[in-house]
Amino acid sequence: MSEQLHTSEVVIIGGGITGGTLAVALADAGVAVLVVERAQPKPFLSLGRDCRVSTLCLGVVQALEKLGAWPAEQAASVRAMQIWEGEAAGGMEMHAAELDAPALGAVIENRHLVAALRARAEALGARWLLDAPEALECGLDAARLRLASGACVQAQLVVGADGARSWLRRQLDVAWLGRSYRQGGITATVRLAEPHRGIAYQRFFPTGPLALLPLAGEEERLASIVWSASDGLAERLMRMDDAAFSQALAEALGPIAGGLVEVGARAAFPLARAVAAHWVRPRAALIGDAAHLVHPLAGLGANLGIRDALALADELSRAQALGEDLGAMEVLARYRDRRVADIGLALAGLEGLHQFFSLRWPGVSALRALGLSLFHNLVPVKVLAMRYAAGLATDLPLIWR
Repeated sequence: MSEQLHTSEVVIIGGGITGGTLAVALADAGVAVLVVERAQPKPFLSLGRDCRVSTLCLGVVQALEKLGAWPAEQAASVRAMQIWEGEAAGGMEMHAAELDAPALGAVIENRHLVAALRARAEALGARWLLDAPEALECGLDAARLRLASGACVQAQLVVGADGARSWLRRQLDVAWLGRSYRQGGITATVRLAEPHRGIAYQRFFPTGPLALLPLAGEEERLASIVWSASDGLAERLMRMDDAAFSQALAEALGPIAGGLVEVGARAAFPLARAVAAHWVRPRAALIGDAAHLVHPLAGLGANLGIRDALALADELSRAQALGEDLGAMEVLARYRDRRVADIGLALAGLEGLHQFFSLRWPGVSALRALGLSLFHNLVPVKVLAMRYAAGLATDLPLIWR
């Protein structure tokens, strides 16, 4: 019995947010695409909401809207942000009105965005295979991907959108350069006493930042927390019973939105930073967490992955129009070169922020608080930073802006 052969121009390994975005953008541009995805694990629910959420900047939201893949009714608009240091008064505020924009971005449960991306990609003609990759051969004319079922996929290009433990990256023997932050990220859904009004909060402690992110629905009284804490503290927090954890969280957040009414189930994950030594090889490319992993303190991870996907789709659609081989290094190098500055700036900036807010020298907490206050009052500088954070000053293809 002969093996089943699937052919496509591009095959994507991984159908999460990054892979789903690439599938939509390629299918929208007329490129034949097939997604190979292992069975998706069930989401970890907390108060009935996915513990995994993404904070997407305005530029990325607008791009997804233009692609017809943004489930607006399931997203909470972020209309303002408040950031402060420890016990210090003051801090920094950012408001969408300062950018003459309706919002700085949005928060959405990952399960809703993944479902919307798949539905849109399939409506545009993309195909999905629930299977696991087992072997890869990259030849002069095509790449062949053998799957666990015995089937084979042949394409001009294979893209790894399969996360930090990327199977494709290992198959390509690409080094993964990075380090652990020795922190754990604790996530949960919380119910607030008062509406969050679309405000995202972040409080910095020497042991790591604590963010409270607005969620859609239920009269704006649900929010997601991401508490990045040093390993010892994270372990203690996860060992606490529900009442003790709720009290610790309430003390750390303070009287935001009238305080906490209820705290849902917790999940935790290790925090690290890393970057692949190579993002492209002949007939192969890495995007999203398969190519780079960042600290969640600024919520940039999903944004960087989506921008990878949009840039790669742009280069591939241009190459197809010119009759170029989509897996050729000269095509893939253009994608790599477009993404270097954005990724490099994010990695360096987040590492600098992490190190600065982790310092425990005498007086440094007051210095950090003063810095946030000064930054808040330097309006032209703050607005420039806000434009970058909102994704309005980054390289997104014009067609998807």
